[in-house]
Amino acid sequence: MTALLYEFGIDAYGIDISQNAINEGKKVLKQLKFPDNQISVYDGQNIPFPDNYFDFCISEGVIDSMPFDLAKQCLKEIDRVSKKYFYVSLISQESIDLFDQSEFNNNHETIVQEKHEFGTIQSLYDIKKIKNLIKDTNFKIKWGELIVHTNVINNKKDGRYHLVLEK
Repeated sequence: MTALLYEFGIDAYGIDISQNAINEGKKVLKQLKFPDNQISVYDGQNIPFPDNYFDFCISEGVIDSMPFDLAKQCLKEIDRVSKKYFYVSLISQESIDLFDQSEFNNNHETIVQEKHEFGTIQSLYDIKKIKNLIKDTNFKIKWGELIVHTNVINNKKDGRYHLVLEK
């Protein structure tokens, strides 16, 4: 995503807690002949940029891959470094069919057993949980939609919220 934004002339930066993800990202940036100092590892708690540094921030499939309390802390950091807008994508509770439902706790979280994201947290969202997520920040929902797909073979659903938050 950082490379795409950079390609469109946006001074973009990417951060991740995974050194492996950053190493892979640097390889991609090098192939595209983009500066690889645009992405870096961070500690998962303190975003390494000053207050109000970014015109907008983007989180695609990140906030929903962490425990809710950590997600709330992360959102406070995003609030701190954002001037006005934040786009976030969150997996919805309609996606519960994709997981072993018996493994979810009261906060609609489970530890993923599938190979792709083995051992990570998956936290499913509904609008009430989203409002709880943002309540301690300066963000309000400016725009949002829930897109739900149904597999015609097995009738399983998966859904994702796409939200623009504004200060």
